[in-house]
Amino acid sequence: MAKVQQKSEKITAFGGIFFVLDKFDSILSSVIDSHLGLRSTLIGYQYSEIIRAIFSVFCCGGDCMEDLNLYLKDVLTERPHTRVPSADTVLRGIEELATENISYTAEKTGKRGRPKVYGDKVEIKNPDMNVFVGEDITSDDKVVTLYSAVVWSVGLKRKVKVVIVDCLEPGKKTRERKVFFSTDTSMSAKDIMDIYRTRFQIEYLYRDAKQFTGLAHCQSRKKESLDFAFNMSLSSINLARAFARSCGVHLSVSNVKTLIHNADMIQRFIRMSGKRPHRLLNTNDFKELLYYGVSDAA
Repeated sequence: MAKVQQKSEKITAFGGIFFVLDKFDSILSSVIDSHLGLRSTLIGYQYSEIIRAIFSVFCCGGDCMEDLNLYLKDVLTERPHTRVPSADTVLRGIEELATENISYTAEKTGKRGRPKVYGDKVEIKNPDMNVFVGEDITSDDKVVTLYSAVVWSVGLKRKVKVVIVDCLEPGKKTRERKVFFSTDTSMSAKDIMDIYRTRFQIEYLYRDAKQFTGLAHCQSRKKESLDFAFNMSLSSINLARAFARSCGVHLSVSNVKTLIHNADMIQRFIRMSGKRPHRLLNTNDFKELLYYGVSDAA
């Protein structure tokens, strides 16, 4: 008796990824779950599914975990019996698997023999206040407490400066704790925190460039052509944001494109009609057409 197997007729751009995932499930999934244990006993995602999602992003040429939500999730779910976690779930799973990798630097005892390089492990939830130096600052209407110390990183095999940030938002009783570090031990705790904050703006820049200005659309193999395409794409994002700021409104890049498109269409209609509208009488109508489809105009 012939077997009937249902297959999706959709064509995926990531050819061969399903065969790779078949090998991953047959060889690695059981090993991962047996060593790391079950992450959830009900319907939650297991560690094997989280690591498989990271592996899929790597095999499909992704740049960050957000690509899982934007490009890969709809494709990977076409594979039978495959659950794909969101980018936030993957990051939470990675955080659960993380271990303390820093320890306090050891003091010289004056005794014979090679001195100890590092001492006890640093507990982020309960740092040693005899080692960490605290300071309070105000950032974006939030009371922020910084605890900083120079400690030894086991993974990097060098001294690093760790900054523990406690944020207390207005109206909330609980604090949100974040940990940053820098290999430049001469930097101040505030400078380390500010530099990490600008990192997320860079993530938004690449995300908007991929979605709206064709950062990944150039098909040339020449270094000069790729350099020009990347610079034009990223510069267009900066120009769009500068344009929104000069207008005194808070607009996303998508809304800036809509606004400029509307302005071009209105100018084209006026030019083809052969008439010059009265600006004072038609101000409200002009603004209504100009901001048509623009949702974040303030």
